[in-house]
Amino acid sequence: MLAAGPNRMARRRPTTDDRRPNFRWSIMLQLCCMALLLSGCLLTSGERSSTDALPDGGNVSATFVGATGNAERTVETSVSSATMNAIVIVQAERGELRLELLNPDGNVAFSVQARPDEQVTKRGDVLTDEQGRLRYRVIAQGARNGGYQVLYQRAGAGG
Repeated sequence: MLAAGPNRMARRRPTTDDRRPNFRWSIMLQLCCMALLLSGCLLTSGERSSTDALPDGGNVSATFVGATGNAERTVETSVSSATMNAIVIVQAERGELRLELLNPDGNVAFSVQARPDEQVTKRGDVLTDEQGRLRYRVIAQGARNGGYQVLYQRAGAGG
């Protein structure tokens, strides 16, 4: 007859090597989640911004010391579902800076890309949404000492 003894295979303690792959996957999963959360963010340092809205137009401007990432922003206008004439000015001492004006459907109306140590200006038309918001996206990669300005006026308004 066989003696009944402890089943050593079932009671084996996990070793450090057994636990390490789960730990690595956990860390990788956490890093991926953080990257996804930050992917839609514009991280800026020393940012100063201002907005001036008038009945048929206005402007928004921002300067920063450093910027990386991207963000969609809106400007409240007083006109809904209207065509706006816009002038966009961008500049960055170093790095990449791009500003995209967006139509209500999310498509890019036009885009302006900064060049190092040079101010770039572009003019075009963009539509406001039903709530009268003008949408734009700022995209920066290692941009330093830069800024942008968006001047907008309802098409056909003023002179």
